[in-house]
Amino acid sequence: MDNQNNERENREVDLPEMMRLLWAKRLYIIKITLIAMMAGVVIAFSIPAEYTCTVKMAPEVPRSDVMGNMAGIAAITGINLGIEGTEELSYTLYPDIVRSTPFMTGLMRIPADIEGSGTGNNLYHYLDKELRFPWWEAVINAPFKLLELIRSGKQKNDGTNIDPYNLTRRGERIYARLRSRTIINVDKKTGVITAGVTLQDAVLATVVADSLVKKLERFVIDYRTTKAKQDYDFAAEMLARAKQEYYEAQNQYAKYVDRNRNIVLESVRIEQERLNNELTLAFNVYSTLAQQAESARLKVQEQTPSVTIIEPARVPAGKSNTSRIVILLVSSLTGLFLGCLVVIFSKWNRIYIVH
Repeated sequence: MDNQNNERENREVDLPEMMRLLWAKRLYIIKITLIAMMAGVVIAFSIPAEYTCTVKMAPEVPRSDVMGNMAGIAAITGINLGIEGTEELSYTLYPDIVRSTPFMTGLMRIPADIEGSGTGNNLYHYLDKELRFPWWEAVINAPFKLLELIRSGKQKNDGTNIDPYNLTRRGERIYARLRSRTIINVDKKTGVITAGVTLQDAVLATVVADSLVKKLERFVIDYRTTKAKQDYDFAAEMLARAKQEYYEAQNQYAKYVDRNRNIVLESVRIEQERLNNELTLAFNVYSTLAQQAESARLKVQEQTPSVTIIEPARVPAGKSNTSRIVILLVSSLTGLFLGCLVVIFSKWNRIYIVH
């Protein structure tokens, strides 16, 4: 028992003694800190600058969302509001829409010729050829790129013919790269949607973010108005046909009356009455279809959702990834901490910190 107490006393040391030990090994700690700092410099200057452009938008809340919430509350109290499902698109589905393959491949066709070189390159080419990566990531991915090159042979895809339903290996890689750089968040309380993109070119990030929002707006409008547009097209087609039939009935009636103006016969009177009835019927059909076509046109406008842009796309003023100063500071503190730990644990058999 006494031997264990003596051994413990030998292993214990107070905090000032530990500080003296660290001061005595200060050159070693400084060396470790400088090595970590140099590693931080390499890392900081190897990571390309990233720029994030975001757009905040507030689309019109679908009636199905509002009425669905009311129906849910009423169902708790045992009241049936009789609300049937609608074909309106809930804003909670917007993230799934933006990250879908057809939507992403559509964004790949956006022109990316920012500097006006006239090359006609698009976003697909930019993500495939011009996007820069840290050197360690390039080293890790080199074998996979070589294997992909061997498997694909000499087949090339410049992004002009992108089939979202039959992507190549390279297309899948570009699709995943763009999807990981796309931002789409929905605030369920306020209904505000934040959409954006992160790229290594500030201007291109702004262009892509603006195109993303406009493409999403067009998708929602097309979805909400497809049925109404089909009804309007059908009503307009029927109206044109009824108009033609009305004009033909009108011409036949006018010609018959002109030919038999001074003839007083019962057969003439009956035929004239029949043509007049056909003219009246054609006019009634034409008038009814005209009203229905106008109602269908108004229905299209009614179904078209409105989108309010709260924060438009603008060129980001600064980088969105971690700054080099922060990386250097973190690496320096990490080196200092590791140096102190190495010194302490190297003397662990003889040092025990007393609180």
